[in-house]
Amino acid sequence: MTRAVASQTESPRAVLVAVVLPDVTDAQASASLDELSRLAKTLGLREVARLTQRRSNANAAAVLGAGKLRELARWTGGSGVVPLGAEKRQKGAQPKSSAAEADVEQAPASDALAIDVDDPSFADPAALEAFVFGDGGDAGDDDDDAAPTDEPAEQASVVIFDHDLSPSQLRNVEGATSAEVLDRSSLILRIFQRHARTREAQLQVEIAQLKYLAPRLRATGNRGDRQRG
Repeated sequence: MTRAVASQTESPRAVLVAVVLPDVTDAQASASLDELSRLAKTLGLREVARLTQRRSNANAAAVLGAGKLRELARWTGGSGVVPLGAEKRQKGAQPKSSAAEADVEQAPASDALAIDVDDPSFADPAALEAFVFGDGGDAGDDDDDAAPTDEPAEQASVVIFDHDLSPSQLRNVEGATSAEVLDRSSLILRIFQRHARTREAQLQVEIAQLKYLAPRLRATGNRGDRQRG
């Protein structure tokens, strides 16, 4: 589902994205996106659209299904295609952060591996697509593969997900959308950074940023070591 949002202010434009899991109601998803919109506004971003997709999990390498990813890319001017070298999806669901948590500790360590295009298991294009976008045919997934007919009225330069993403998921969505991609934790950290006035507050933000970035840097380093090996 997609909803456009009109506004007269000139600020960086953002698309809000939510993967709605089976145990989340539409009302809960809408309320969470409303909160995310307020957070984005605090950072000076203007919401131009919301995209939601019901899925059995949020672990696919591209987070969204193929059709929904293409729809998102239409709002950002991207190709809607995850570049070769896409990362393997994570094994466990990523926890959703709370705006009330002062130390915003997220960052489950990723053990993502780059796709080996010579791997026989990916000789079948359908198998590769299922790997990147998640298993097709799942009754809990709403892939919305039908191409939208209307062109977006505005182009966005930022995509904000209403949950936390792994480093590989961030890279994959950035590659497909050609936009800056934020998850909920990184958005909150930027708000804290902007509003930190005292030295103590600034140090607290720096600690929170390190907690957020450390496992992402480890994941990136491990990936580089494997590629060199």
